[in-house]
Amino acid sequence: MVSHNSNIANFRRPARADEWFDLYRNEVAHLLPDPPAVKTDRVKVALFDTGLDPTDAVIRRHLGRITYKSFVPGEEYHTVKNAKDDNGHGTHCAALLLKVAKTAEVFIGRVTTGKQLESSEYISQVC
Repeated sequence: MVSHNSNIANFRRPARADEWFDLYRNEVAHLLPDPPAVKTDRVKVALFDTGLDPTDAVIRRHLGRITYKSFVPGEEYHTVKNAKDDNGHGTHCAALLLKVAKTAEVFIGRVTTGKQLESSEYISQVC
């Protein structure tokens, strides 16, 4: 069972995150290969979390690399355009992944609506 004891929305350390990304951009990013010209050559990464907010600035910049589907029963959100994230955790994780894994094609699966995984059956639908 997945559970978060802290309120993700209130847990912010922007100074540390900014320092880390500055270091990444200045010292690491230039060492990585450019994104492949052919989309099929990209590494594929799947993230199963609380979903995705398509209005997030980072997400909007990388829409061409994202595929989205909700596995939560009763939800028919299967495109990035109508994706949903009530908690924000999935969007935050996806934004970090998109910033760091610049050559990856990212698959986002919504498997929970909040702080706890309501049922492991949501994940079993993915496999």
